[in-house]
Amino acid sequence: MKREVSTATKLYMPYMYGCTLILMLSIILYSTQGENFTSEAILIPAENYSSNPSRIENSQLANLVSMTGVSIGGTSSIDRVFVGIEKIKSRPFFRNYILHMFGSELFPESDSLSFTELYEQFHSDNFSLSRDRVSNSVVIRASTGDPQLSYELVNYIVESINMESRENALTDAQMKVDYLTDLLNERNELDLKQTLNALLVRELQNVMLATVEKQFLFKTISEPSLADDVNKKKLAPYLLFFISFSFIFSLGVRFLRKYYFGNTP
Repeated sequence: MKREVSTATKLYMPYMYGCTLILMLSIILYSTQGENFTSEAILIPAENYSSNPSRIENSQLANLVSMTGVSIGGTSSIDRVFVGIEKIKSRPFFRNYILHMFGSELFPESDSLSFTELYEQFHSDNFSLSRDRVSNSVVIRASTGDPQLSYELVNYIVESINMESRENALTDAQMKVDYLTDLLNERNELDLKQTLNALLVRELQNVMLATVEKQFLFKTISEPSLADDVNKKKLAPYLLFFISFSFIFSLGVRFLRKYYFGNTP
């Protein structure tokens, strides 16, 4: 005997299939769209710069030493971090490092865009930098369509700013060492020589630190890592298979019930 399908089932069946199709299409779109993958690193200032000449600053010869052209105030790590952050966000850094190393991968159609457009697109779509004023930590993030590219980009930015800061500090300290050495040979005042010697020791320490320390400006406390969206996206094909199988199975059951079991007495 042929079984009648209830009115409610007939009424809601199209909506059930419609919702299943919409869910399948959503998963397909999610798995195929150009989702960005984010990599980030957390940095703190490197406390490796000799910059606390308080004994010299309290000396009555401070003004006399400053007249020689040598700064006795030093540069604090916080000041150097501020300068480093501004360098990372600057156009020269973008041109010399980002475009030079990753230009073809980040901007495959760069010929149709001006330098200003490339710079603005990078900072709006692919890169962000934030700083915690309390802990003075810095977070650098890169987002691209390739997880490996995002990882390499963050690593490269950190390495590049440390390298540039180290080279600049080494050049600056070496110039001061040469200048102070010449002053020591020229001046005969005992007190001034003692002060210049103290300054010379400080700059020699800076030369040694800049020579051996690779993480000169920023120390990495959290290595670049990929966000969870990589693993989430890997689940999309499995979800699509499960829903597709359920949809096809339900159609098969409906077909059998209608054309086989429905005609069975």
